[in-house]
Amino acid sequence: MRHILFILKVFILFSLRLSAQEASQVFISGTEGHKSYRIPAVIRLPDGKLLAFAEGRVNGSNDFGDINIVMKSSIDNGKTWSSLITIADYDKLQAGNPAPVTDLTDPLFPQGRIFLFYNTGNNHEGEVRKGNGFREVWYKTSLMVEKTGLNRLTLPRWFTGHFSRKRIQNTASVTTGAHMQIHPDTRCSL
Repeated sequence: MRHILFILKVFILFSLRLSAQEASQVFISGTEGHKSYRIPAVIRLPDGKLLAFAEGRVNGSNDFGDINIVMKSSIDNGKTWSSLITIADYDKLQAGNPAPVTDLTDPLFPQGRIFLFYNTGNNHEGEVRKGNGFREVWYKTSLMVEKTGLNRLTLPRWFTGHFSRKRIQNTASVTTGAHMQIHPDTRCSL
């Protein structure tokens, strides 16, 4: 009987702890200058800080148009979030598909650094596939600073050029996302 009561107590305490954790919304459509947000990506820094990235779609939920890469941060494990910061703005065109990576392996950067890959485009994906437009991949990098997490980002660096121009023209586009969509025999370095 004691074992059953003990298991019941543990179960109740565990259930109460789970119910005490509230979900928080990071990006809320219709706020902070954007009609909608899509394609979220979150990374955790070594100090526990969370960085959340997304596409901030200015005029609606369409896949093409005035789309920015935006970011928020959290120092309390996602309970609250900072104000929105625009990381990439391609004017009235698209900057999309944020794919952040935390690199802790480079001995030249003992605090690590963040790479944010994203793409830009000048037409709808369907038109790009027909050859009526282009997509390019860019990245920004940052030094990580223990107290602030994200110090500053570099200027965008063109990443598309690391791939054969002929191969890019023969395929519809090179893009980022949950993974980099690259031809398997492509060689590149940052």
